[in-house]
Amino acid sequence: MINMNKKQKDKEQNCIMHSRYERKFVVRNLTKKEVETVIKLHPYIFDELFYEREINNIYFDTFEADNFKDHSNGINQREKIRIRWYGNLKGIAKNPLIEIKRKTNDTTVKEKYEIKEFVFSGKLDFQSLRQSILNCDIPLSLKEKLKILNPTLVNRYWRKYFLSKDKKFRITIDWDMDYYRINHHNGISSNRLRDYNKVIVELKYSFKDDDLVYLISSEMPFRLDKSSKYVSGIHFLHYLD
Repeated sequence: MINMNKKQKDKEQNCIMHSRYERKFVVRNLTKKEVETVIKLHPYIFDELFYEREINNIYFDTFEADNFKDHSNGINQREKIRIRWYGNLKGIAKNPLIEIKRKTNDTTVKEKYEIKEFVFSGKLDFQSLRQSILNCDIPLSLKEKLKILNPTLVNRYWRKYFLSKDKKFRITIDWDMDYYRINHHNGISSNRLRDYNKVIVELKYSFKDDDLVYLISSEMPFRLDKSSKYVSGIHFLHYLD
């Protein structure tokens, strides 16, 4: 057996990894409160997990927008890279994570790494942020990717969490999605664009429970959708033709 050195062990401990199925539903004809009522009345019985909170993301892509194109074209194996933190969008980003989200069809694998706190304001000093991330304890492969990526989109939204009684299924409800352009000088637009007409419901569960998912989805009057928030945000802001 090969022994890992201390640096390799520390890097492994810094990584939070999740593997699961995710099914996404886009709701346009119901309000957030109405969607929440549907979840609470579901016969499989879902209880609120904890408090609702704000989620903030900075997405990254190549100059050629390869990640956006992979998602838009329905490529089976695709990935997204983003920085995520919770709470206020502007000010100190507390306990931020850099995440790699890889999808193969409905299977999602997430790698999360803790990075240093930073100040987020209307002016995003990406070069300093990138250097700060590169100095963190993250895999070399991720550092190499970050060297050729640039910030392309900022978004924020509210999320509420629900867990089934048997703890096998988790449902999240996302609403009030705001999108901000990033200009060539790494500043974000002072004017947010909000998608008022969309609520996103995500059903998340482990591979071993896939045979039970019909019990959940068949009782939810929502439309399945594979579009990501990143792709939706790019379209919403008309970044690309």
